[in-house]
Amino acid sequence: MIVACYCRVSTEKDQQLDSLDNQIEYFKDICKNRNYELYKIYPDEGISGKQLSKRPEFLKMMRDARARKFGAILVKDVSRFARNTVDFLLSIRELKAMDINVFFVSYGMDIINADENYLTMMASNAQAESANLSVRVKWGKRQNALRGNIAVPNFVFGYDRIDKHTLEPNAEETATVRDIYDMYVNQNMGTTRIAGELNARGIKTKKLHTKWTATTVGQIIKNPIYIGRTVYLKQQVKDFLTGTREDLPKEEQIVVERPECKIIDNETYEKAQIIMEQRNIQFNMHNKRNSYQYPLSQLLNCPECGYSFRRMKRKYSHSGRTYEYWTCSSRNSYGADYCSNKTRVDEADMHEALIQYLQGLLVSKKKNISLIVDEIESKLEKENPEKNPEEIEREIAKVEKDKLKYMEMYKAEVIDMLELKKCTDPLNRQLRALRLKQQTVFRRDITSDIRREVESVFERIEQVVTAEKLENEMLKSIIEKIVVNHDGRLQLYLYMEGVESKEKAG
Repeated sequence: MIVACYCRVSTEKDQQLDSLDNQIEYFKDICKNRNYELYKIYPDEGISGKQLSKRPEFLKMMRDARARKFGAILVKDVSRFARNTVDFLLSIRELKAMDINVFFVSYGMDIINADENYLTMMASNAQAESANLSVRVKWGKRQNALRGNIAVPNFVFGYDRIDKHTLEPNAEETATVRDIYDMYVNQNMGTTRIAGELNARGIKTKKLHTKWTATTVGQIIKNPIYIGRTVYLKQQVKDFLTGTREDLPKEEQIVVERPECKIIDNETYEKAQIIMEQRNIQFNMHNKRNSYQYPLSQLLNCPECGYSFRRMKRKYSHSGRTYEYWTCSSRNSYGADYCSNKTRVDEADMHEALIQYLQGLLVSKKKNISLIVDEIESKLEKENPEKNPEEIEREIAKVEKDKLKYMEMYKAEVIDMLELKKCTDPLNRQLRALRLKQQTVFRRDITSDIRREVESVFERIEQVVTAEKLENEMLKSIIEKIVVNHDGRLQLYLYMEGVESKEKAG
């Protein structure tokens, strides 16, 4: 019988009592003694058993099981296999349906012959044990915090980390921290402009090879460590299985005073927090009001700096005529030093050009659909879709992780909605492209899928050109973005699930 073996360790304590190496040797001995042919051992090291999505070797084993690469799986006990009852049941039912047995060696049991209710009870016990451990760990962290025994991060700008509990102010970096607060509070500079100023001065971040951004500046302005204070337990894990977190009320948070870390006086810090709150409110109100107010809102993009174009209005005094146009928002806010793109797009001309362009696409509808389908297929081939499934899944997981990071930053008010969109839009496009590649790897016929999507876009184009007036939501259903180059050239990208299709529109 050809067998696979699965083993997992998640904590240092587990590694001390039952190291991964010991588990691997243990399974090799069992296979030898029972005359099993060992296909492969799948080891997940330093990983929790609560979520299958975070156990790469387990997922690889399930893929190989579906490919019938072995006939049985050996695992030491239920808790090694899964600490989530739902995942446990779904996995063993899928394996049973494929006639692949799972042997829990410590119990002398297997999923074919054992009662499923009994196995479920054992999985529930493992989940309850994990939940209790989570509660004990949380309690231990709170007690350590109450005693002031809090580990400090590896990289905190303004300080050198002496050991895991001690920070010491760094003279050169503390001067920069004071400059940041001065620019923000006294010189009325925003975080983006401050970041540009620091980069222009050649000041290094804590991670030497990265540049200053509005996000890193905002983190420094919000961090109470600079007034000698650490706030602990701002959040707690709401669901230990998914790892989702929730904010704790201020009365449940623990504040530890660290006078030796104080760089900024309390008055300056509080002023900075008030300014940041006011700017956030103003931005959210403005963004809510204007993001989708006009047909071209959030559609025109600057390739020089990556920001969207902003609608401007100018009234000529001699004629009384009002002129509406669009210009790069970062250049408009921060000047030519920040962005060199000075192109202005006349709103009325742009509306007319868009309708003419879209009508032109419909004139030779069948031909244009075929051309776009061919372009997308050619693009996928050039991007080498013949990667193995594991590699593509790793890429998808990485992009999703990056996207989640930005969502958490937005939730924590480190970045605003505009920055979130700027960061996540490319990731969403990348995810769609990766999923199309994934389909090609599994040899699915994606030509028909692509054609259906393109035909759907053309149906929506017909709705746009026959509508009484242009609306933002309608345009966003067919246009991913319109890139406005510094020489006035425009590049229009049709919106399709999976990939971008670039069409020149002037």
